[in-house]
Amino acid sequence: METVRIHDNNCDIVLYLNNNNYFGYKFNKDNTIEKIDKNIFKYFDFFMCSNNYSVLPSENDYKVILDNETKFKHYFKGGSEDYEMFFLNNGKELISFTKRKSNLNIKNISKCFVIGTVTICLSFGAYQLIELHRSNLSQIQQIGTQTLVVDKTHINTSSSNIIVSKQNVDVNEQDEAQVIEQVQSNEITYEDIASLINNSKNLSEEEKIFLNNNKLIEDVLKTINNSSISKYDLLKSFKDIDISSYYGEYDGADGYYKPSTPNVIYIENYDGLTKKTRDTGAHEIIHLLQNHYLEYELLKEATAEIISSEYFDGVNVNAYQDQVFLTKKLMEIIGPECVWNYVITGDFSFIEMQVKPYLDGNDYKMFLDCLNYDYYDEEENKIKTDNLNQILDRLYKNKYNKDVSEDQIILILSNSSSLVRYYFNGDKINQENSYYEDGNTITASVMTINEAVLNEYVIVEEEIKEFISSDQVYDYLKTHDNKGLTRRCSYIDDFKEIKSTYTDGGVKVTGYLEGNLLTNIDEKELIEKGILLSCKYFYVKDKKRLTPKEFFDGEYDSSNKLNYLPNLEKCYFVTYNNDGEMEVYFSTITDLPTIREKFDNNSKAR
Repeated sequence: METVRIHDNNCDIVLYLNNNNYFGYKFNKDNTIEKIDKNIFKYFDFFMCSNNYSVLPSENDYKVILDNETKFKHYFKGGSEDYEMFFLNNGKELISFTKRKSNLNIKNISKCFVIGTVTICLSFGAYQLIELHRSNLSQIQQIGTQTLVVDKTHINTSSSNIIVSKQNVDVNEQDEAQVIEQVQSNEITYEDIASLINNSKNLSEEEKIFLNNNKLIEDVLKTINNSSISKYDLLKSFKDIDISSYYGEYDGADGYYKPSTPNVIYIENYDGLTKKTRDTGAHEIIHLLQNHYLEYELLKEATAEIISSEYFDGVNVNAYQDQVFLTKKLMEIIGPECVWNYVITGDFSFIEMQVKPYLDGNDYKMFLDCLNYDYYDEEENKIKTDNLNQILDRLYKNKYNKDVSEDQIILILSNSSSLVRYYFNGDKINQENSYYEDGNTITASVMTINEAVLNEYVIVEEEIKEFISSDQVYDYLKTHDNKGLTRRCSYIDDFKEIKSTYTDGGVKVTGYLEGNLLTNIDEKELIEKGILLSCKYFYVKDKKRLTPKEFFDGEYDSSNKLNYLPNLEKCYFVTYNNDGEMEVYFSTITDLPTIREKFDNNSKAR
């Protein structure tokens, strides 16, 4: 079963296609839901290329075929049809839906774009649905000796401002009707989502516990339960939910989430929950819970970091640092509620009301432009973040009639990372102080490692290794890179290794044997010749925090490495003196108003 999702400011449309059987639903902004009249889909046949066709000479690198039944030309390049060429070359007035009979339902959910002086009306984003129809029929056009197959992974929407996604879904019309009925009749509860998580056959028990974040899900539900399409998206996202591994398709990304596969979180080289994959997974879970069609990527990514760190224990903000700072600065000026509402529902109007009256037209236009950045253009992003920082300074000045430098919290945000502050999780805002560790006033205390651990000034972390046998490491390298892979070897006394190189074919070693340089020798060869006596490979699979009892009783694997980390909730930093004792440094803590207290105080002052 194929599906198309169309989103614009007036409605959301979900369409399904199964063996030429179309059905779908229209989610209106008043939370009413309409089933799409199947007769509407007959209009798409107008654009279809039948099997009765003739091959014409190529034009400007386009393969051209003539549909002998409609007498329309169809233009192919790169394996898919170019529908803009279709309109340009077949007579715009003749093709235009504005010249054809249509009912009100079609007009209400149609989009228009202009070619020359003629407006072409494409209901439902017609060419997207045609792609699905063509794929469903497995229709392949033979052009000479070249086979052209419709590209199923990319849909070009450059001619329209709709947002469309395409996916394979495991539903039939009856199942979908049941989801619609639940959306219409009930408020979704945490128990509904927890049941979907626990019933997923794709997850381990550990993963189910990780995804079952009660507080986060309940807070999201409070925000979206008055929106039919948001409830629908949430139910679809958690049905048969999965955490899936991927290998390098998205260069530089530890993970990703996309609405076209709404129930899958992708994590690079995923093989279970570790500290790193928990950080990545928590970030992607927030994307799953956010509105799926957010326009402003800066707020989308920054809030995913901030929200995940506030709702998942042990997860830290470790990406999008500039975007996180600017989003926090924005929330210090206008409050976090309107930002939360936007990223969960997609409604930007509350931010607009807090910002637009205090900026001139050019500044507000630039404000919006700076929020919509390009992931892959670092130079452009740097310009936008610098501009946004200056615009926020002017916003503060205009809103509060004083310079931003007078705001103690924003000043600390700009100059330090030692600010403990919560914006979204009401439990933490209410229960924990907002505070700043002042590194300018520091006192030190000397103690043994055991004393530091006992008093929890130092956290002991055990690196849990997973060993890979030497005969398996070559297969491992074919599907993984050597990132995090550690190699420990023992050689005969006369061999001195100076370099090792990992490839998917194995490990190459360079070193000196009796004064002679051996270059890029296969490790297997060294083993066979008795030069390499033993070799162990491992990578750190996880990091476990030991309790003081586990540490003192030796309840850890002696082959695993122990790291001693300062507990920043109790001390500023830790060093060792010449006697091997720890010097624990303490800083002064300055209490600050919480984000709620800050805005309560501001409202009272005004």
